[in-house]
Amino acid sequence: MIARLMDEPKNGRTKSACDRLVGILSAGILMTSCATGSFTPVSLDETGVVTRAQTQHQGPVRVRASVPGEAEARAIFGAPLYDRGIQPVWLEISNDGPVVLRFAPTGTDRDYFAPLEVAYMHRAGFSGGDLQSMERFFHEIAMPRVVRPGEKRSGFVFTHLDPGTKSFNVDIFGADESGDSDYHFTFFVPVPGFEPDHAAVDFDALYDASALEEITVDELPIRQQTLECCAMDPTGPEQGLPINVLLVAPGRDLLQALLRSGWNETSRTAPDAEADARPRWEGRPPDAIFRRARGKSDRNELRLWLSAVKVDDDDLWVAQVTHAGSGAARLESDIDDARNYMLQSLWYGQSLTRFAWLDDEDRAVPFDAPRTSVSGRSYFTDGSRLVMWLSGTPVAMAGTAAFEWGTAPKAGTTSP
Repeated sequence: MIARLMDEPKNGRTKSACDRLVGILSAGILMTSCATGSFTPVSLDETGVVTRAQTQHQGPVRVRASVPGEAEARAIFGAPLYDRGIQPVWLEISNDGPVVLRFAPTGTDRDYFAPLEVAYMHRAGFSGGDLQSMERFFHEIAMPRVVRPGEKRSGFVFTHLDPGTKSFNVDIFGADESGDSDYHFTFFVPVPGFEPDHAAVDFDALYDASALEEITVDELPIRQQTLECCAMDPTGPEQGLPINVLLVAPGRDLLQALLRSGWNETSRTAPDAEADARPRWEGRPPDAIFRRARGKSDRNELRLWLSAVKVDDDDLWVAQVTHAGSGAARLESDIDDARNYMLQSLWYGQSLTRFAWLDDEDRAVPFDAPRTSVSGRSYFTDGSRLVMWLSGTPVAMAGTAAFEWGTAPKAGTTSP
């Protein structure tokens, strides 16, 4: 279940950037030589970032990864990086193989920030030797690009800020150009200071054992017709927006698939004026909400509930996906577009193993005769539900399969 998901070349330098940095800081050189005292980062060892790092191995390569929380990043870098939308990712790469390895930071964030760019963005209040010390600090602490045989190198990549669990790749390429020495890692790292909404849900206690129902994939088209069709008004019996997506996956795979595809967790403690007005399905608010940003204020929102049904031993999740944003009433009304957008995002995110359409004319709401949801917004839909099987590990786009249960809306094809 989701609540249990996360159990689990520069200047020819040959010494770890972080090891070197710790030595500099502990000796006080950076603090005293030509610095005014206003730039005062702390030693990386004082934060606990390294000690909680996750570790992965592939052949002769070991990668460790960790992500500082907002307060930790401010202490390490002596600057409020999170306020600028910058999230540092700490990496350590050990090369026990025979060839030179090259790390590609664009795999971690294709639009990553250069170290001196980060320093420049935080230059206000610094001048002279103090500014130079800050620039040197960011240059020295960045992750080196080259790891030679027998070396262990570490440092930071400055990525864009993602709320919640941080998902990222670490791509490493061998110098022999054969492809036999290329390594690709995917990390899902919890970030201190953020508690996702699903962490507060005891999924094991949602249903009694007697209420759980096991079905096969062939039985799903019939069984889904008897699921509650819609979420309900939290204050009364009025019907809300329909359930337009069904997801089949164990909780951990579900989370990793969504994160890989750019859907971010939300927190119950985050300010949200609509929290008390969220719809109920089977009498409870969403077990989890994920959002995928589309600009500064527009976003697609996914509301998830765990059902009592298992499909071939995998959990069945019912969901609403909508466009939620300011000044976009027609987009909010077109819930089918939000549904179709989610299919494409999961497909391009290499998280989709197979999918199917489930037609139901009785669920259709014509464009020219929209209904009004409990939130007061009108909506229309073709009535089709989208069923998707998700994978926690990457799936090649060409490897996604389709069940021909229904007709792909509007397109008349079974491709995403």
